[in-house]
Amino acid sequence: TFLLSRVAEEITMGVEPQAVAFVSFTRAAASEARARAASALPWVDPASLSLWSTIHSLCYRMLGLRRDQVFTGKRLVEFATKWGYRLSVNIDRDAQDLPDQALFSTEDYYEHFIGWWAHTMEPDFPTAFRSYLRQATDLPTDFGLPGLQQYIERREAFKQERGLVDFEDMLRLVLARGLTPEIDVLLADEV
Repeated sequence: TFLLSRVAEEITMGVEPQAVAFVSFTRAAASEARARAASALPWVDPASLSLWSTIHSLCYRMLGLRRDQVFTGKRLVEFATKWGYRLSVNIDRDAQDLPDQALFSTEDYYEHFIGWWAHTMEPDFPTAFRSYLRQATDLPTDFGLPGLQQYIERREAFKQERGLVDFEDMLRLVLARGLTPEIDVLLADEV
């Protein structure tokens, strides 16, 4: 409610609703915030809240990507099939968003590590790997540095061969290209 009162105050002071952005790391949080805003601010056209989304969705739109350019779902299955990897996570969700208890195969943990590393912003692979080992619980016995490195190398090569980007790539590309949405007010959901 505090954030919504800030949005209402900004709009009352003249900020256009489409110049207000709310970013979150989860679809559920972004969707809930949009619904609350539409309910609490009935004079605002819900269509003008297009910048109320996940950070990845915002980057996706700023980069002008198409769905078939994103390394998720079907593309992840193609990659796993090519190399004989067993991924048991729901292909419509990111492995890094799942609790450790939902990870079953070694490859699930590899995917989890990749997202975890991007979100923690550890400076380099060895540091990230050591940190992950300290915090992870119940890792598969075959989870190790050589297998993870090979998985990441194959994953990156697969994406590059097909011109695909994953969610972490989107964030890096937006920053590297200096892209910024036209906003006056930015609200960020807690992580």
